[in-house]
Amino acid sequence: LFSNQSVVSYYVDANLPDVVEFYKTTLPTFEWLDVSDDDEVREDGAILKFFKPERVATVALTANPVTNQTIVLITIRSQ
Repeated sequence: LFSNQSVVSYYVDANLPDVVEFYKTTLPTFEWLDVSDDDEVREDGAILKFFKPERVATVALTANPVTNQTIVLITIRSQ
């Protein structure tokens, strides 16, 4: 859908719980530390936060139950 140097947005054909699990298991394999708060995962969306020295990634996920898709917005910023 959209991307630039520090932001990317797209949708995936997967439900929200599967997408949350994907990011929580995949990003740590690339040395991103999961610093998410479990309270930020809800039925209709989630905000996941990951830390790497000098960078912070925020993964915002929004569920679309009608299409069983999830909208993904990833922002990476320097600290």
